[in-house]
Amino acid sequence: MKVLETRVVEECLDGVVIREVLFDGRIGATFIKSLEKLGTLEYFPHFPKPFFRVRKSGKYIIKGVEGNETCQIFYIDSSEEIQQLIYRTFQTV
Repeated sequence: MKVLETRVVEECLDGVVIREVLFDGRIGATFIKSLEKLGTLEYFPHFPKPFFRVRKSGKYIIKGVEGNETCQIFYIDSSEEIQQLIYRTFQTV
């Protein structure tokens, strides 16, 4: 999927940066399952709003809902390297 836009939602005092990512389409199960290469994937397709979360300890958490066009990334380590890794992965899915 293609990233159309990102925006900072919040910058916390503890250094965590929360960004919202807008994609060019709706998030589907295939996209969600492909995020497993970024960390530990938790996917709950049977929830009323199918929820997913990807965690990379000490680095980031990605959270979203299947069917939405956005997700949120909580950067614990907000280095440029980490951000570029995530965006490159999003673009190749």
